[in-house]
Amino acid sequence: MSAESWLRFPSFFKSPAARITLAIFLGTVGGNIFAWTGIPLAWFLGAMATTMIAAFSGLRIEIPRIFRNAMIAVLGVMIGSAFTAEVVANMVDWWRSLIFLILFIIVLTVFIYLYFKNICGFDSTTAYFSSMPGGLTEMAVIGGANGADIRTISLVHITRVITAVTIMPLYFRFITGDTINTQISNIDSTIPLSGQDGLILVSCGLGGAIVGKLLRLPAYALVGPMAISIAVHYFDFSHSTPPTLVIAAAQVIIGASIGCRFSGFALASIRQTLFAGFGAGLMMTGAALIAAWSVSQFVGVSSSALMLALAPGGVAEMGLIALSLGVSTAYVSSMHIIRIGMIVLAAPLFFHLMMRRQTDT
Repeated sequence: MSAESWLRFPSFFKSPAARITLAIFLGTVGGNIFAWTGIPLAWFLGAMATTMIAAFSGLRIEIPRIFRNAMIAVLGVMIGSAFTAEVVANMVDWWRSLIFLILFIIVLTVFIYLYFKNICGFDSTTAYFSSMPGGLTEMAVIGGANGADIRTISLVHITRVITAVTIMPLYFRFITGDTINTQISNIDSTIPLSGQDGLILVSCGLGGAIVGKLLRLPAYALVGPMAISIAVHYFDFSHSTPPTLVIAAAQVIIGASIGCRFSGFALASIRQTLFAGFGAGLMMTGAALIAAWSVSQFVGVSSSALMLALAPGGVAEMGLIALSLGVSTAYVSSMHIIRIGMIVLAAPLFFHLMMRRQTDT
């Protein structure tokens, strides 16, 4: 009996609860291994690596969306606590970054679209929605409704995020020499919570996620809790942040949820799509690095903050790296939220304009 057959055989693995438990266990093991070896952002990257290997090995593992959203809400509360009065007052100085972000997204999207269409052989619709640097779920849904290949779009976007969140911590650790701790480095999360503070933080997370979903905010599980956390900490209702253990658990769950997305896929059947997505991820991340080196002094932020703001990772993942580095968390998170909002709103509009132009010609 082959190893893969043995892994599929026991009925234990057919239980949803068992698949979830196994994913969390593997993610925790991976986080511990990475932490022991000193790899940066260990709990997140370790969980992502072990679950991805397990998924491609034939194990049926999963992290329910509600688990991921709950942990993203934890990060939202944590990120919100970084918006001090001083940071909020300085937000008006981000206008140059915003203009550059818009130009960067336009140029990058066009370039990656041509790469997918002319080099990778994607059809125009699939290439268009695959080229967007953000909005994984939204691009798959909207693209599918317009006749694109949903699986290709999803895989390309997942690979893009994986590429960015893998390269960025290694870049800061081994190229720039910045320290990325396994725990969050710039916010003291070791202070014991009082019952009142704990209730306030839980309310920020739960209430923010509910309000964010009702308002249909982009990345609502993060943006809603973050917005309420900003208000709570800005007006001095609380100065507390989620405990270290909860933050580590959030990293494990979010990392494992990325790896679990490959469960049920045979590596051979998606190899070509993965290579296409990996190539796009490398080009997007490289473009972010070059742009940050080139223009950081003109937009008035550090090159590290601008790199993370332009990197093609998810808002939660890039916010987590910013927290770990102690690099302008509020700035990085705000830029990514703006990026996702613009893409989700603009992508369908420009797609229909492009289709109309092709029809007219």
